[in-house]
Amino acid sequence: MVEDAQGTASQLPFIIGVSGHRKLDPNSTQVLRQRVREALVFWRQQLTDTPIWLLSGMAVGADTLVVEVARELRAEWGPDSLKIIACLPMDEASYLQDFEGLQFAPNAVTEFHAHLAQLRHDDDEIIEVQSVLEPQQLATALADTEYGEARNHLYLNQSVFVAKYAQVLLSLWDGAPSRGSGGTADAVAYKLGLPLQWPLGIANPALAPVSDFDGQQGGVVHHVPAVRPGQTLAPSTLEYASLPMTGLSGDLPEGSGLYVCHNHGDDSDIAPSGFLAQEFRLMLKELRFYNQHASGIEDDAATAWPAPGLQESQRIFLKADAMALNQQTRYRRLTQLFFLFALIALGLYEVVSNFLELSTGSWLIAAMFAAMLGCYGIIRYAGKRELKWQYQLARGVAEGMRIRGFLNLSAIAPSPTPLIPRRFRQHLPLIEHAISVAELDWWRAPLPENPQLIRTSWLDDQRNFLNTRLRLKEPRRLRLSERFYKRPAWAASVCERWASELFNAAVIFGIALLGVLLLQYGFNIDLFVGSKDTLMYFAQYALMAAGAIALWGELAGYDTTARGYRSLEQLYRRAQHLLDGELNQSKQAMLIELAKEAMFEHVTWTNSESDNDLKQKQ
Repeated sequence: MVEDAQGTASQLPFIIGVSGHRKLDPNSTQVLRQRVREALVFWRQQLTDTPIWLLSGMAVGADTLVVEVARELRAEWGPDSLKIIACLPMDEASYLQDFEGLQFAPNAVTEFHAHLAQLRHDDDEIIEVQSVLEPQQLATALADTEYGEARNHLYLNQSVFVAKYAQVLLSLWDGAPSRGSGGTADAVAYKLGLPLQWPLGIANPALAPVSDFDGQQGGVVHHVPAVRPGQTLAPSTLEYASLPMTGLSGDLPEGSGLYVCHNHGDDSDIAPSGFLAQEFRLMLKELRFYNQHASGIEDDAATAWPAPGLQESQRIFLKADAMALNQQTRYRRLTQLFFLFALIALGLYEVVSNFLELSTGSWLIAAMFAAMLGCYGIIRYAGKRELKWQYQLARGVAEGMRIRGFLNLSAIAPSPTPLIPRRFRQHLPLIEHAISVAELDWWRAPLPENPQLIRTSWLDDQRNFLNTRLRLKEPRRLRLSERFYKRPAWAASVCERWASELFNAAVIFGIALLGVLLLQYGFNIDLFVGSKDTLMYFAQYALMAAGAIALWGELAGYDTTARGYRSLEQLYRRAQHLLDGELNQSKQAMLIELAKEAMFEHVTWTNSESDNDLKQKQ
């Protein structure tokens, strides 16, 4: 359930989750508030042009303290800088039972109502986190006022949800074990990759841990020590990680620290703490880079293609899609200019030797070197602006969100097995983050099963797109430049045919030239001597044109793209055939595998495209 979800920005957010004690020592509240403020400012300073989403359970104590500080900072930073998402473990009326009659917080009920009213006024969000309890178990949990197993299940469900979707879990924690399921210690344990015991023995599959190998979405906990009344900090077996290890700048707020993983004994790149820290560092770098360049992109709502299955994250997807198209166009124009200069340089190189004794030769040499310098300048520009990486990263964000949107459309819950294999997630953590942002839409409002909608909005649309790209018949209604970019299979065949025919022509002209030379010097027949220069020119230019076309085909990656499209089209065609009837568990598993194949195809394309970047053609 989601209320008043207007969103605050179309940038990809950085998500901070909140977990802390309900009872806080009143003597340390002001100090704690200041440390929370410094912690949020610290993360804001790490993230250029990036909005923050704050996930909070809105319980009395630490949850609302952080929300209050966040509102103060938003007033200073601007309305699009921070968004608050209340993550309630159950409906409001049932949740309020736990705030009634609290001696340490007599105004808890009034304050809770006021906080929710403020959330609605500010266009923030309220999400009721779904559980997997059966109706009778859920009714027992909602009526329970003694924190039995069923009610504790809902609290643990909420705590794990916040920890799972936060890139950083801000924990106001005394270091002691939880006094009941769903406490701060449980949220910290889950985030750091430690196992949890679910009440009733019923774990929520949508919140299952990824694996010990992965950690939970980066596994970073920002610990702000906080004590309960009359208590002291408990000794911790965890160790704070150093900032260089996580790639963060500046200094952490006084009295706080970062936990990266439950295993801090080894921070090498093969230990969990080591590779999770590297992945977190790269995710921050990619997030800064993406949002910095996305901030200047305007998405055209009139021509945008919304992704089915996305709700609140639709704006983020449309921004990513617009950025990908914009930077793709800019990079293609740059590639065309590079190709033109390279062609001019090669052409002049072929003819300049015939004019070395004339003043014309000097001008030709100057023009040739100018064209070469133009190629060099384009390469340097491409390397500095990283247009292709902007395009690839934005396309990865858009495709990841689109594919997860299709799963949302299919009413398929999040899975502990990510859509992207580990070896790719390690180098493209931002795409995994984008998928999790789109995944939040499943939690906001799950869609009912509708096989026909899945067929038309996912499988049919994707097959139509792929078949359009794979047409081999020349698409005359498109401009020439669009033909080569929107018909990769056709473009690949054209480039291959022309490169081959021109190479064969060069061989034929070369053989003819060799025949003329044999007649002249072997048999003293000068009949065809006048054709030597012409044959030489034809052989040279045919060979040069063949090489230029082959170079263009490599830079554009037509063949690689077309092969990937063909393999995907076959999978979509098979899925269409198998989707008839009810959407049972087996068919849901098929759709998950289809989504994984689509993402695997995309990240493989990303790797191959990286090898064909202009900045590497030196």
